[in-house]
Amino acid sequence: MEMNHTKACPAAPHEEHTALDAGLTWATGGLKRLPALLVLSLLLQTFYPDSPALAASGRAGFNRAGPVLDTLDADREDKCVNFKRFPTDTALFREDVAALAGQIIARHGLKEWKIAVLTNEFHEHLGIYSIVGAKMGLRAREYFGAELDEMEIASNAGSKPPLSCMNDGLQVSTGATLGHGTIRIGNENPEPSASFSFGNRVIRISLKQEIRDRIREDVRRTVETCGLETPEYWEHIRKLALQYWLGLSRFDIFDIQEMPSAKSPAE
Repeated sequence: MEMNHTKACPAAPHEEHTALDAGLTWATGGLKRLPALLVLSLLLQTFYPDSPALAASGRAGFNRAGPVLDTLDADREDKCVNFKRFPTDTALFREDVAALAGQIIARHGLKEWKIAVLTNEFHEHLGIYSIVGAKMGLRAREYFGAELDEMEIASNAGSKPPLSCMNDGLQVSTGATLGHGTIRIGNENPEPSASFSFGNRVIRISLKQEIRDRIREDVRRTVETCGLETPEYWEHIRKLALQYWLGLSRFDIFDIQEMPSAKSPAE
């Protein structure tokens, strides 16, 4: 997908979500309906991943919480410490964020919205790799069905920006923080990937190569046009980060691999 460097990223067409004929009420929008056979297939993937029916269809072996639970969980907020409910009122946000807030929530869910907003505040600017880290950490939690503070992480993003900015998103999205001692940052051969430990299982999540290449080219063009770390540079990076936030689905941009679990990745 080509990024447009002069215009805001266009919103994707609204995709109809599916549910049992009885329907489900979604935080981002109304009652949705699904063909019964499709729902039954999704439920099989969730609760009976090794069933003969799925084996025959080539869908066996879903080693995760399941697509139905992922979809439902995307609209369930993580616990708040100071808020009764995390704000979604667009009047509270800067104009460029407010303009895309509804599309971001509808496309990626309230949980990612909260994580990304907090990541941006913690990181003190809208950055591409901090958004990638937020999406990656949430994807890892969904894979395992983990809550906050239930995983340990070994990040390969290093300590040099802009790649290391991914570490801020990882911490906010998972609760695995330097303060808790549950994230370790590796500086050898930095790349946008991390290993996540949950119980006795470990997965490695890597940003797909085509997305890495696109980010690298976008940043290169920004430096070429605006200079490095000038006010114009940061303004354009902000625009790009908003495009990536809206345009990249956490379900499509990562490669996930099960790893040997001899020890925790943060040890």
